[in-house]
Amino acid sequence: MTSTPMLALPDLNEPFIVETNASHKALGVVLMQAGRPIVFLSQTLGPSNQVLSIYEKDYNGDESAKELLVSLSLQPDTQPGYTYSQGVIKYKGRLYIRSANELRSKLIACMHESTLRGHFGMLSTYQRLMGYFFWSGMKKGAEAYMGEYDMCKRSKADQCKSPRFLEPLPIPS
Repeated sequence: MTSTPMLALPDLNEPFIVETNASHKALGVVLMQAGRPIVFLSQTLGPSNQVLSIYEKDYNGDESAKELLVSLSLQPDTQPGYTYSQGVIKYKGRLYIRSANELRSKLIACMHESTLRGHFGMLSTYQRLMGYFFWSGMKKGAEAYMGEYDMCKRSKADQCKSPRFLEPLPIPS
């Protein structure tokens, strides 16, 4: 008998571990912390992608990530701010998330939603993401996610003051 793994809440004071796996028929990614899964993604491959090598499968559909990986593997100093070590690409110490990846929306959701403290606003979610991850267009992605999230649209109040009539200033004497 097996049991279903429970997803844990992220602790922003602890390091994250990303585990990936690519087989001939599927891809899998798990974001873990303290040995417990936080977010996971698995995807089966179609027949045309099953013939690719493991490395091609991992970066299939993302030419910029492939180029970055090759560049960092051959000449590490050619991409300022990027490092490649033990199969992980980082930008300024933050984990690089490739563009053709459903993990982005799951990470945004994970950093936005908290069962203990409710839903964080756009700026808080973006800042939490920036602390650990990097991808171009992260802010726009977070804004788009929150724009589509029904709970946030209904419950988040507009933070700007409502306009009032202008009142004339007193004339100095």
